[in-house]
Amino acid sequence: MKCWRENNLKNKIAIITGSSGDIGSSIVEQYLKDDFYVVGIDKKQMNEVSNKNFIHIKENLIQLTLGDNEAKRLINQITDNMPSKTDELVIVNNAAVQIVKSADDLTAEDWNESFGVNMIAPFILIKTIINQIAFNDCQIINIGSIHSKLTKSCFVSYAVSKSALEALTRSYAIELADRGISINAISPAAISTRMLQDGFSDKSKVKELESYHPTNSIGNTEDLSRFVKSITDQKDSFLTGSIIEYTGGIGSRLHDPS
Repeated sequence: MKCWRENNLKNKIAIITGSSGDIGSSIVEQYLKDDFYVVGIDKKQMNEVSNKNFIHIKENLIQLTLGDNEAKRLINQITDNMPSKTDELVIVNNAAVQIVKSADDLTAEDWNESFGVNMIAPFILIKTIINQIAFNDCQIINIGSIHSKLTKSCFVSYAVSKSALEALTRSYAIELADRGISINAISPAAISTRMLQDGFSDKSKVKELESYHPTNSIGNTEDLSRFVKSITDQKDSFLTGSIIEYTGGIGSRLHDPS
């Protein structure tokens, strides 16, 4: 079993879900550059990360919804591979499932998967981690979506589950404030990922999507991951329960005929 190296200066731990995707892997990179111990959790195998401060745990987060024993098993995998106490703990709930179906076609299984990965798993991870890992400072970032506020056809389960994640963020801010834990959500609009690009068979539609944003562009993973890191760098306990839009201004644009 892999063991972390001892760091006599400061122990900093970042736990990042959905770490194999474009956004998740970019967030992993940001924390590794700042000498964090990083645990990446994803059901997909990651490309090899050549850093002794990184470990990947292959896990389907839907398993966490099956009960407390599953959560404890996962947390034990994490705690077995890291220092028992950390000065700084960061949790980034980035993993998500996006089921694109009309409301008529959605099944109970689709709803269970959407809520399981997008909202219940973050809740269970937060609850279990903060009660099993000793820390001096803890900050949590939930990656939401513009769909919680502005959505479109066939994104019903995704939009509703991301709205629930934002409600969880606000509620948990109240629950955790007296423990000195801050929790916020970032709600991005379109970010240039392989998943987004693959969704357009007609690549001219990507350009059209860019034009819908006042910035005339869509976001990129490196800028978003730097933004996530910059929030936790602030260590501002008064910033909690906030839903921070990261949208290129599209959420302010009224699409009326000109």
